[in-house]
Amino acid sequence: MNRELPWMPSEPVQVSPEEYEIQVVDWLKTASKGQMDFEVQHLVKLSGGSGEYTIDAVARFHVFGGAELVVLVECKRLKRPVEREVLITIHGKLKETGCTQSYGIFYLWIPKWSN
Repeated sequence: MNRELPWMPSEPVQVSPEEYEIQVVDWLKTASKGQMDFEVQHLVKLSGGSGEYTIDAVARFHVFGGAELVVLVECKRLKRPVEREVLITIHGKLKETGCTQSYGIFYLWIPKWSN
């Protein structure tokens, strides 16, 4: 089964990094329909132990009768594998800002090899 996925199209559209971030925020809003108290914001500034960070998207929602979950989303639209340092940086932002989870939304360009 070769299904077309919105985050990994067979023929990617050329968009700027900011346009890609906005699209990811829209996907999160659409996916959260029915989730009470769900909020997602684009380009949020959060303070951490080493200073202030600008996060591509921050989602906040409540579960289990009131526990707030805060999810950091870093968007990377790359033509190469995500480097280890990028993942370590995202994890560091998670720990320093006291957020619950950190996710990277990555689009990786997969070349079509010709024979």
